[in-house]
Amino acid sequence: MDSDGMEVDIKVSETGFWINSFHTTDNDIIQYFSAVREERREITLETVIKTGVIALRSIATSEKVDYIERSFSAMLGDIRHEMERKFGTEGEVRNLIEGYFGERGVLAGFLDAKIGKNGEFLKLVNDLVGPNGEVIRNVFDPGRPGSPLHSLRKEILDSLNEMKSKIAVNEEVQKVKERTPLKGIEFQGQVGSLLAAIARPLGDEISDLTSTPGRITSSKKGDFTARIGSENLQIVIEAKDSPFRTVKKIRDEMKEAMENRSAAYGIFVSRAVEGLPDETGWFNEYDNSFLAVALTSETSEMINQNLMEIAYKWARLRALSSIASGAVMKPLDLGEKLSTIKASIDRFRNIRTKSTDIEKAVKSIREEVDEIEKQVIASLREIQDEIALS
Repeated sequence: MDSDGMEVDIKVSETGFWINSFHTTDNDIIQYFSAVREERREITLETVIKTGVIALRSIATSEKVDYIERSFSAMLGDIRHEMERKFGTEGEVRNLIEGYFGERGVLAGFLDAKIGKNGEFLKLVNDLVGPNGEVIRNVFDPGRPGSPLHSLRKEILDSLNEMKSKIAVNEEVQKVKERTPLKGIEFQGQVGSLLAAIARPLGDEISDLTSTPGRITSSKKGDFTARIGSENLQIVIEAKDSPFRTVKKIRDEMKEAMENRSAAYGIFVSRAVEGLPDETGWFNEYDNSFLAVALTSETSEMINQNLMEIAYKWARLRALSSIASGAVMKPLDLGEKLSTIKASIDRFRNIRTKSTDIEKAVKSIREEVDEIEKQVIASLREIQDEIALS
């Protein structure tokens, strides 16, 4: 009904809302719509209804929030009450802890019975260790055969003696290396590994012939050979860790090595540049038949793989060019290229010189590490002597 008691026809569906025969004498509504132009009153009515609906929803939401807040406050009060009952100063938990761990609690009585003045533990200890700890003293007596400390002492002494023996053997091996070809054999192994890594991508085959005689009776000159691809060509490589200070000596060595291994070209590899004649330097070719190359210097322990790769590829080019020219050892004129390579390697030598200070620093660190090792060994020997005297 409207404000006059008349029936109002209101219909609602999923697609619409209808109001028919609505009449009111409410002064606020009359004044509001009197100010609206007649053609806009229908639109304004829809806006007023929509605004009222939103406001009513907001009121309903606020009421729900108030209800939730009141319910939460009541629940919080219940929780606080329960927490106080359980964990408060006079709560159940405190009383329970006091009953077990207090001065008169269950645990205090139990501990007194077990480890107190007349407790079970003291009696058990006396039974185990004997009067005045006699059993313990026997167990830990290092001079008593069969005791744990006696066995440990023997194990330590044996380990120290073994360590001393190993150190002595290592020192002797190092001395032997300086007097025998052992050091050279190590360098040959390094060269062999470098050659294998360089030759493999090129399809070449490296053979280690350090212990194999060649064409010349009983001669083993020519440590390695490289067979170039499918060509019937061989390069011979002679690796030296000892100095060859004259070009003549190098020539004689390489002449025999090339003949012994039937090689078209050769490489004379020196570990240190100081082991080659001064005029040879790091990299030089002789008689269009072999190269002399150094891989490191006496101030450095690092082998330069790049120099080995340059020398190998140069030798390979020389050997292949001998086929192209139709003569065994009259290859193409590569003098200009060789000069360029030598100039580049001279630049490398300058860089190596500049890096000497860094290498010296590394050497100093190694020497200090060796000194520390000697001090540790000396201390271990002192410990050994003290144990032996005890």
